[in-house]
Amino acid sequence: MDLISIVVVTYNSGKTVVETLDSIYKQTYQKLELIVSDDCSIDNTVDVVRKWIKTHKKRFVNVRLLKAKENHGVTKNCNIGIFQAKGKYVQIIAGDDLFMQNAIERKRDYAEKNKLNVVFSKVKVFGANIPRVNYVKRYCERGYCIAKKGWQEQYDQIILGNFIAGPSGEFFLTEYIQKLGGFDVHYPMLEDYPFIYHYILAGNEIVLLEEELEQYRISNSSIWTSNNKNYVKSSIKFFFRERFKELIKNKKYKIALNEMIYSLGQLFGS
Repeated sequence: MDLISIVVVTYNSGKTVVETLDSIYKQTYQKLELIVSDDCSIDNTVDVVRKWIKTHKKRFVNVRLLKAKENHGVTKNCNIGIFQAKGKYVQIIAGDDLFMQNAIERKRDYAEKNKLNVVFSKVKVFGANIPRVNYVKRYCERGYCIAKKGWQEQYDQIILGNFIAGPSGEFFLTEYIQKLGGFDVHYPMLEDYPFIYHYILAGNEIVLLEEELEQYRISNSSIWTSNNKNYVKSSIKFFFRERFKELIKNKKYKIALNEMIYSLGQLFGS
């Protein structure tokens, strides 16, 4: 049985991280390494995790709690965990999301059967903000439809915007993601979109595992619901460094111009 590493990325996750850890503990797949990478939380996250690990560490082959001395942003926080991973595969999960009980087993089997470096699966969106939850559900369903149409449609759409919800794409062959250098640290608050963008532009096709294997929490602090200025800055930087030239190359002049105007407005209006 292959060792699989699970990296829990946390930042001020004290109220939710125990639920996340409990969902890992209950996995049907047994040979697991647990790595918690905390991005210098200022709440009680680290104390909560330490207490949980003390009680549950025997469940895992190896357990590590990594605490940054300064806040780096989600991208580098993911990378810190990725490069500590010793398993054949590595799964990233945020400290407020949850796994279905068979998530790791299903993803591992799917990766092995289809010889995949990355497994993309569906997510179940939940949270108290029902209008926002419904919005994200529609976003996800649209993304799944795009994913099933093959590489050309995936390429056409990824240059326009991200269509895959982050947690669904973050189960990797460890050797593969480590050789890539992890996520692109040029974009501190935008780890998933640049990765998926380059994955598709390199000629890789998303092969969708059509099962809901994570529960994706939408809360008031989520990027989906909060006005995160650092996220906006990362998105704008990604547009000007990468997406703009691809849009022009594909003669999407109007879209490129509109996004440029919008981005500049966001940048100078913030």
